[in-house]
Amino acid sequence: MAKDEVEIDAALERTRQIWKCMMMRVRGLWEHIASGQGPREAMAGGVGVRYQPPAPEPAGPTQLAHTLWQTYGPNLTALLYALSKPPSPPSSPFPSDKRYSVYV
Repeated sequence: MAKDEVEIDAALERTRQIWKCMMMRVRGLWEHIASGQGPREAMAGGVGVRYQPPAPEPAGPTQLAHTLWQTYGPNLTALLYALSKPPSPPSSPFPSDKRYSVYV
């Protein structure tokens, strides 16, 4: 019985140590989040290096046209190409090969 108590106490102590380690990491993560450092600062070590987001793209009709063309241009081009081709004759549901003909 005393042997089991020693093993249980050792397991509880290991569990406490693991819990302390996890809580220290969670606290460190929470402090990092609360400090307002972004992911780029964390990668740079947070030593006075501030992440500068890219400059916003210019807005206006030109940007709108560019975005619309990027989004719908390939589909529009494919549609216009398909409409410019002459229609193909409908295919017959029966093969035209004489091997399959009933009237040979």
